[in-house]
Amino acid sequence: MTTTVADTLAAIGPYLPEPLVAKSARMAIAQLAQSLPQAATPVFGFECPLATPAGAADFLTHHPVASGVWEWLGQENQAHQAPTWALVRELAQTVPRTPLLAAGLDDVWLEFDVATAAETGPSLFFGPRLAPFGPQAAGPAQQQLLLELIAGGLTPLGPAALPAAGRGLLRRVLALLPHHGRVFQVGRMLSRPQPGYRLCLNNLTPPELYRLYARLLPGYHDLLASLRHWLRLLAPLVWKIRPTLDLANEPVPKIGLECYFREGPDLAAWQAATELLVRYDLCQPAKQAALLHYPRLVSPATAPTPLELLLGQRQTYALALHHFKLSLAPQAPLTAKAYLAVKPRWQPLAPTLCPPPHAAHY
Repeated sequence: MTTTVADTLAAIGPYLPEPLVAKSARMAIAQLAQSLPQAATPVFGFECPLATPAGAADFLTHHPVASGVWEWLGQENQAHQAPTWALVRELAQTVPRTPLLAAGLDDVWLEFDVATAAETGPSLFFGPRLAPFGPQAAGPAQQQLLLELIAGGLTPLGPAALPAAGRGLLRRVLALLPHHGRVFQVGRMLSRPQPGYRLCLNNLTPPELYRLYARLLPGYHDLLASLRHWLRLLAPLVWKIRPTLDLANEPVPKIGLECYFREGPDLAAWQAATELLVRYDLCQPAKQAALLHYPRLVSPATAPTPLELLLGQRQTYALALHHFKLSLAPQAPLTAKAYLAVKPRWQPLAPTLCPPPHAAHY
């Protein structure tokens, strides 16, 4: 049995806190979800700005390559008329006949800027199927594989997607990573006015993270000072900090710090970290309260289906806090966003798995 994104949104709608995902945002996302495939989506989520009072939210969906994502992305869809969708279809049709792509990717994320999704289509993020690498580990062969995947395999996503200068920069980034560093996601920011690449890095300590940015952005002294300040504040409060790096022909002076917590959820750690954001006016107090009330297990309000009764299991939805992200850029205000996950799960049938939504106060 499969559950569509639209089905899941209908089931969890009453439990989405208004300060984070307002009714207007839910309606826009539900309309967008109607054009997504009629197949199971293991995880999707919401991107929620924390400093603004309105509950605007963007939307992202996760698709393992085994889910048939390339097949449906390669199909014509009347709802997908934005020019970027043509690039996405071309890539999806290329994958089966391109061994590097067919064997080199684990998953695909589609990220929609909801307000402009009809005109821009999604940005795409890919999970490279690569072991940890670096100059002292897998060496040049592994680095060359990632370079070919980004600069060569993904070229259907726009002509000269990563020109020679960008390839040289990418080689430099890979050479600067310590041996245990990893590129765990590669983003192609198709929905942005100036599409570029985004690398999401993992397995770096805060000092290693700082040294990487200092080598890549040596002239941005104020930006690096702000980075050092926030690393010192965040490191004791979070489990992992995963940096993001935007690339074009040169390093883009924008720093992203994705902050993760141990699963559980670790609400005490989330509370301490979001209190820090509130103190720096990066998070509205109402949004902090809504975040801490978000995790729960939701059971549909409808009666169990015959299949569920036969199996003795119910399709439920785990609402989880995924991470938050700080974005730093020169001569621009610091911003914070939270990422909320929705994870369909099967659970034994029970009378109720979730208190009614009015029981949660924000």
